[in-house]
Amino acid sequence: MIGKWIEKRSSVVFKVFLVRGQCEVIRLFDLPFPFCQELFDDESGLGFCLRVVTTNGGKLHLLRKMLGIGRSVRFNAVHAQKLAPLLGVDASRLAYRLPIAATVAPGVPRRCYGHVFRVAGLLRMSRPQLCALCIQESGYLKAHWDIGLSSCCVKHGLGFTDKCLRCGSAVRWDRRSVEWGHCGHHLGRTGTSVADGKQLQVQRLLDGVFYRQQLSQVLAEFSLHPCIGLLSMDGLIHTLYAFGLLHGPWAATSAGALAKCLSPGYAKAIAARGLVRLQAWSNEYPYAGEKLAPVVAAAAFIKVIVHPVTPQDRSIALGMYGSIFGRRELEQLKSRHAALGQKSLFEETL
Repeated sequence: MIGKWIEKRSSVVFKVFLVRGQCEVIRLFDLPFPFCQELFDDESGLGFCLRVVTTNGGKLHLLRKMLGIGRSVRFNAVHAQKLAPLLGVDASRLAYRLPIAATVAPGVPRRCYGHVFRVAGLLRMSRPQLCALCIQESGYLKAHWDIGLSSCCVKHGLGFTDKCLRCGSAVRWDRRSVEWGHCGHHLGRTGTSVADGKQLQVQRLLDGVFYRQQLSQVLAEFSLHPCIGLLSMDGLIHTLYAFGLLHGPWAATSAGALAKCLSPGYAKAIAARGLVRLQAWSNEYPYAGEKLAPVVAAAAFIKVIVHPVTPQDRSIALGMYGSIFGRRELEQLKSRHAALGQKSLFEETL
């Protein structure tokens, strides 16, 4: 290793070993990280911070120390201006990949990767996951791994893991490197589950909306209604929640189910059920209500209808809600929320 981090009298320094065999101690605050890294277009923002710091022999808590923030504070877009010169990257590119705020109050959106997320649990800012083979091949963490319902790698056909495959400890952002967990074990081991067909289909749909690539092809291939392509990332995830949260007819669910950050396995189950039922709705629209009403979580639709990210989200959610639960239920919903009294634009979306 060319150098290592040391702490001396509460001052963070970097020990550099020169070609002559001598060593010199340089204050870290006087220069950026000496070994710069390229920020890839599909790279996670927090993953990039981790990769640069650990490549230079440090850990994320030292980066927090440089910014003067607490050990438990999560990096967000506000920190991008100070982080960028240290990491050797354009501030706007880094801010794009970091959440607009580390905590989200009710009704206040969190923005990240060019998308808006109404619920904190839809982003995996506290529970990272990864593809074991991707980190071996590419050496960096992908942006779409940070999406709550993402559960598998389309390229390798493997399920994501949020635990060390050797000891079972949770994967953290604060760890030794991209490839090594805080537990001391290498994370790039094979052994994760093989993704099934529906899981891969859901991931392709999520990736299509996230990156806005090949979306029309995915919708046609999976027999999904074209209006799905007009949903925001938040709208799509809530739609999959609505169709997939209930494991059976009229099944009970907790009030906080929509706010939780899911394990990859639970995300897989919800998303797979959601896709199957969404395909059924697409194929039978507008006559799918009686069959699907018992297995659809109305609360997820209501969240989108009352607090939409885009006007299209509200219009499509209103149309889906009415086609599933009936015109009478839709009118009752509108009567409870004055802002919904206007005519739905859903018909114009079809």
